[in-house]
Amino acid sequence: MSFLKISSVRFWMLSGCAVLATLFAAPGATAQEESESFQRPADLALRPSGLGMRQAMLVAINNDPKLKLARARSDLDAGRTTEVQGLFDTAGGFSFSFERSDGALTNQAREFQINRRFLEEEIIRLFGEVIDDLERQLGSGEPGFVVCPGGLEEIIIEGLGNICISEKDKATAEYFLELLRNRGAENPAIAEIVRRYIEQTNNIVLSAIVPPLTINIGAARNRLADLGFLPEIEQRYEMRFELRLQKLFRNGVDFSSGLIVTGVEDNFKGKAPFAFLGGKNLPNVFESFVGFSLDVPLGKGGGRTATTVAERAAELRHRASVLSTAHTVSASALNAAIRYWELVAAQDRLGLLESAVETEERLLAAARELVDADEIPRTTLELIEARLASVRASAVQERQRAYVAKIALAEGIGLAIENASEAPGAADAFPAVLSREELESLDTARLLQVARNSRGDLRAAEKLQQASAVLLESSQYDLRRQFDLSLIFGYSGLHETFDDQYYELSGFGEALTGDLVGPTASLSLTTARPAGNRVARAQVEQALAASRQSEIAATDLERSLRIRAIEALSSLSELAAEVERREASAGFSQRTLEATMELFRAGELSLIDAILTEEQNTFAQVSVVNTKLAYASTLARVMFETGTLVTYREEDDGRKLIIESVFPEDALRAGP
Repeated sequence: MSFLKISSVRFWMLSGCAVLATLFAAPGATAQEESESFQRPADLALRPSGLGMRQAMLVAINNDPKLKLARARSDLDAGRTTEVQGLFDTAGGFSFSFERSDGALTNQAREFQINRRFLEEEIIRLFGEVIDDLERQLGSGEPGFVVCPGGLEEIIIEGLGNICISEKDKATAEYFLELLRNRGAENPAIAEIVRRYIEQTNNIVLSAIVPPLTINIGAARNRLADLGFLPEIEQRYEMRFELRLQKLFRNGVDFSSGLIVTGVEDNFKGKAPFAFLGGKNLPNVFESFVGFSLDVPLGKGGGRTATTVAERAAELRHRASVLSTAHTVSASALNAAIRYWELVAAQDRLGLLESAVETEERLLAAARELVDADEIPRTTLELIEARLASVRASAVQERQRAYVAKIALAEGIGLAIENASEAPGAADAFPAVLSREELESLDTARLLQVARNSRGDLRAAEKLQQASAVLLESSQYDLRRQFDLSLIFGYSGLHETFDDQYYELSGFGEALTGDLVGPTASLSLTTARPAGNRVARAQVEQALAASRQSEIAATDLERSLRIRAIEALSSLSELAAEVERREASAGFSQRTLEATMELFRAGELSLIDAILTEEQNTFAQVSVVNTKLAYASTLARVMFETGTLVTYREEDDGRKLIIESVFPEDALRAGP
């Protein structure tokens, strides 16, 4: 009944190992199947009118090599996280090994084999000498006395006992026999007794002594033939199959189970396994073991805190790298926005100067009409022609600046162009300026809180600070004494046979299910603590220093962010007011220019007044453009500093960020 119970338990243990191994064999996700940590925006086709501002930012995000490097670093951290998480994967495997070893016989084993053959040879020789001696005695008419030759003390035959006599006893018997013969010469009765004695003795020798000796000689010859040649080499074959399963749990428990079967053959080379045939007389041995082990650290290195420290720290570093990538996205978008506004400003200035050229050309035409009408002297034409040449030169210079700005934008957003004509222009105008009421309604504290929640670099610093705290907590746990519990439980089987070869499955099966099976159990406790525990204490000090460094870095970053954000918000308000003033001044200059042109055509205003008015208007219009450039750049910087220039949503618990919008118009107006 107990055997049935043991076999049932082993059946379920084997079945469990097989099922777990099957589950483990399922293919896992490859690195190529993992989603990227930051969604790449698709390439956008250029509009006929040029490149839009948001389009330029998205193209920059897609092409910026710094951003690609940041993504690569994020993917590297993701790989490291996956690698650390792999420590908790269920690991299973199958192994097969075959070993053959040849070795020379030891002196002791060789001497034993030599002695076996020498013994048989001595039996043949000594028994042969006994038979030859008996035949000689019988041939001479003497009674057959068995005298053991040298090296042989006795010869025992069943029913007769020891048939050997000593030389002394033989001499005594021959002496008395000779006396009887001498008397038998005188007395026939005695002679008859002597004859019958010799006859009976010889009959016993021929019927009861010689045949067994002859049989033993034949048997010895057969045994010697069966032993065969003297072995010189020992051969050992071992075949081993192992099925194993291992799992480290996040609470620190290390579980492993396995099934091991081995088949062994150990014999002399060229010999059958049996001793009478010259072998070692060792059966082929099949052994099996199936069981499991549990290693539980109860002190140092135990528990979820210590076991998962590398995984949690790597996960936090990965999230930090993802957030750093988000900040790099914002930085790339800011750079694209600033270059884009510079191109817009260059294009607008070029338009203003081209408009000024047209105005000067109209002035020149009007002046020539007045010269023809003799209302102004011809020499005044030189003034307007000089001004026209100057404005045209300024337009050429501004056209060159616009060309350089186009190239700078293409370079900044990573566009590959073959020639200058492929460099895109700017299709969007400057952003609308916030009104005074909107600027006054901006809540600096709210925007700073938005920055704290949205800035990728600040959130990344917080994640790194959390990672340092995790390492510090784990190092403090490792100050504890080592106290490990280990449990091993399993069943072992043994099968010995001369029938199955070491590689035959039937032998392995018998080892797993045969009668020779028994449980194995082991329980051990290990404790240790180094004197002074200086390694663990040093690790705590290092982790504490690293934690302080990350905390200082995060605090300083937040402080710098607040200062830059407040300064940018203040500059934005001032520039908005400046744009309003410049636009009012430019509007007045434009109206003045229109009135001046009418008066000049009517001959009521001098040419110098008209030229100065046009020059002042051009300057006022260019000042508006330059102020709008400063405002737009500052607005982009405010949005960058407050983390609203690029908005994204988090997926997969912060492991993936999806871009939702760039340069959202209502970012500063929105609530927290």
